[in-house]
Amino acid sequence: AIDREGIVRRTVGAVFPDAEPVGSRFIMPGQEIEGIDGYSDSVTDLGLGSGDVDAARQILEDAGYEVDPSGLIDPDGEPVRDLTITAGSGNPMRTEAMVLIQADLEPLGITVIPTHTDDLGGTVTGGEFDLIHFGTNLDIIPTRTAQSQFSSATGFTNYQDEEIDQWLDEAQTTLDPQVVVENLQAVDARLSEEAVTLPLFQMPTVAATADGVQNVGVNGTRSGITYNANEWAVLD
Repeated sequence: AIDREGIVRRTVGAVFPDAEPVGSRFIMPGQEIEGIDGYSDSVTDLGLGSGDVDAARQILEDAGYEVDPSGLIDPDGEPVRDLTITAGSGNPMRTEAMVLIQADLEPLGITVIPTHTDDLGGTVTGGEFDLIHFGTNLDIIPTRTAQSQFSSATGFTNYQDEEIDQWLDEAQTTLDPQVVVENLQAVDARLSEEAVTLPLFQMPTVAATADGVQNVGVNGTRSGITYNANEWAVLD
């Protein structure tokens, strides 16, 4: 029921009109791993984030829920409690996204209350939320990003899947970039199948330099623009 395109249009799209929803949690469109295109959309074909309220209602009804004018009723006949959605304080874009998600879920009888936290990292790792909106600073080496989020031993999302652990361990230790790409895509596909998280969009990055400065490029990972500082040069 959540409309990713609507969220993108009303948030990051207001500043960057070409922004689009992304379909991977670890590898962005156009990103390569040792010359191999690593991006694969694991989200769109499953209908996740398509804004299809009727399909979402059918999933709930098939699971024994009832969408009642008074709210959502669980299979035991009890009203589903109000849910919270949390984001870090002082981020208007994420606040807007929470309000849009709240509106998307309302037709299903799901009441969502936006809240804010001054300790987003602690809230995520502590699991003190129903829904949470957070961003990821991707690593140049995407296996590190995947391990930090979804490994059973170290992942801060507290999600556990033994097969995902095996894929991540192999991706972390192999010297074959094709295996890295295939395993990360397998992890991403499993997370989409289980609807563990919903990727929204890649935050655009802008870099500006003075005249005469060469080889400064935009880098969307946590390394920032200084990832290739050894290649910078100034024209005489």
